[in-house]
Amino acid sequence: MKELEPKKLLETTFIIGAIGAISLLAFSKNTREEIHKRDGNQSVWSGKTENLEAAHINHDKKYEHYDDASNGRLLTTGEHLWDHINRHGTEQLGLNDSQNNWSIMMLFKRLNGDK
Repeated sequence: MKELEPKKLLETTFIIGAIGAISLLAFSKNTREEIHKRDGNQSVWSGKTENLEAAHINHDKKYEHYDDASNGRLLTTGEHLWDHINRHGTEQLGLNDSQNNWSIMMLFKRLNGDK
């Protein structure tokens, strides 16, 4: 197995980081605000009011309602992580393995206080 050169590893890390910055705010600001208001600023699963995220139901960016409040709900970061781990592979999720694994990694980091 060929080892990666440090320069290439850094370039890859930067590209992943750039994609991540876009994905973390997948809903527009107005849609996130609408989801928060509609869901009463609490998780729709647990009723918790801290560490909330507007989470997609269908992650397929080609879905015509991708940025609609109807395609999202408020979850805690932990619930959002659980959702990605347990719903991956269904047609509703709309992510391939690589995209979902990246999402799981980023959610795990946020859950543990890493920004």
